[in-house]
Amino acid sequence: MYPGPIGAILTPQLLGMHDANANTLPGASSLCGACYDVCPVKINIPQVLIYLRTQANLQKGLTTEGLAMQTMKFVMSEGWRFEGALKLARVGQGPLVHGDAITALPGMLAGWTQARDLRPFPKEGFREWWKHRGATQAAPPAVVQKAAEGPNPPQKDEGGQFSAEPSREDTL
Repeated sequence: MYPGPIGAILTPQLLGMHDANANTLPGASSLCGACYDVCPVKINIPQVLIYLRTQANLQKGLTTEGLAMQTMKFVMSEGWRFEGALKLARVGQGPLVHGDAITALPGMLAGWTQARDLRPFPKEGFREWWKHRGATQAAPPAVVQKAAEGPNPPQKDEGGQFSAEPSREDTL
């Protein structure tokens, strides 16, 4: 096996993606691009890593995580599906909520709540609040209107220096 970023792309290709140790190497990178920046021959290592990650995932086939991500993609791709899923989640969380927290999740999710509690879904989500807000409030609050006008330009003091103090208009 070769060390470093170049090893993460060479080893899987030399040993084959079927090798249990080699096929995990492309996933051990943050893909920040630093390896490409310092590579003297400008090999696009991040692009090769992404390709090899795809090959490794295709070999694994459909996993539980992959199925969960495909489901989330489907639900979140349409606003009405997402809103419906949130309403179902609010109803479905009922037996899990104890006081003001979800302290234990069932099945494979149980590990998540061993060290932390989850907040339950609110009774009214942002989308519902926004729809009701539009019906009861004609104009946004003055603070929002002022923010839309943009910030006041910085003011210079007597010595020609920019003042860190907010202007009188900012405090109104």
